[in-house]
Amino acid sequence: MKVKSHHPNTLKLIQISSEIIEAGFLEKYNKDFCYEVAKAMSELGNEYPSDEAIRLAKRWLEEFKKTGKIKALEDEEES
Repeated sequence: MKVKSHHPNTLKLIQISSEIIEAGFLEKYNKDFCYEVAKAMSELGNEYPSDEAIRLAKRWLEEFKKTGKIKALEDEEES
């Protein structure tokens, strides 16, 4: 039986998600980080995240680590 492996971008997003959760993302936003990335990239329902989505996730991780927030999510909550 052949085991299906995960797409490399899926594994990258899981790693980034773990890091941002450890940094306090869930306490701040109570949202699913991977879902928010997919929504922002208009990739909901895609089989795996695009390279662009991975770049966005990395930017959001760095922004969150530096400032304790993600401007795009803050703006969304204000709307």
